[in-house]
Amino acid sequence: MVKYDLEEDGVLYAIDGSSVTAVGYDMDELDSDGGAAVKDNVTIDGTLYNVTAVRNAAFADCLTLTSVIIGNNVTSIGSQAFRG
Repeated sequence: MVKYDLEEDGVLYAIDGSSVTAVGYDMDELDSDGGAAVKDNVTIDGTLYNVTAVRNAAFADCLTLTSVIIGNNVTSIGSQAFRG
């Protein structure tokens, strides 16, 4: 299981210093059409964080995933983030 601080619209986010990384997904919470959106920013415990990265293998083996929208603040996408 992936450690995370927030689940929003099926995407799992973890605080990484002063920003947030998308670290995984909850298949049951993704859009019914197979889409996912990594947000520009998220609020965790009252603090607004920019989402700046997608972790290695974050969406790996998510075979129902058909599309992904990547937020404007994401500057790094990890190896095999969408493998599968």
